[in-house]
Amino acid sequence: MRIGVIGLGNIGGAIAANVVADGHDVTVADTDDLLLGPRGTLYTWTYVHVPLFAKKDGSVDAYGVGQVDLPEGPRVQAILVGGPDDFEIGMDLELDLEDLGPDKAGNDVVIYRFKPVQ
Repeated sequence: MRIGVIGLGNIGGAIAANVVADGHDVTVADTDDLLLGPRGTLYTWTYVHVPLFAKKDGSVDAYGVGQVDLPEGPRVQAILVGGPDDFEIGMDLELDLEDLGPDKAGNDVVIYRFKPVQ
């Protein structure tokens, strides 16, 4: 059975994910939480030459997007931190969080992304 991740959040340096089975009829009551570590392996990636969504400063005109295999099983898609020469399939990545600022209600908007392990 394949699993998909719905929503990720940082809990003490680890990622918390809501995981569901394939299918569109799965409800929140049918899901289990899965604690995921902050590292993964780059499965595949591309570099997109368009402005980054949700960036209010407009200074990002291109960015990496990759699929990251997590050791706990899920594969997640995420923005990659770095330039087009910084990525290689199979490399180790680590979680990075970016604060995009507050939403209209004053809540912090934070996105997850991955960067090469230093």
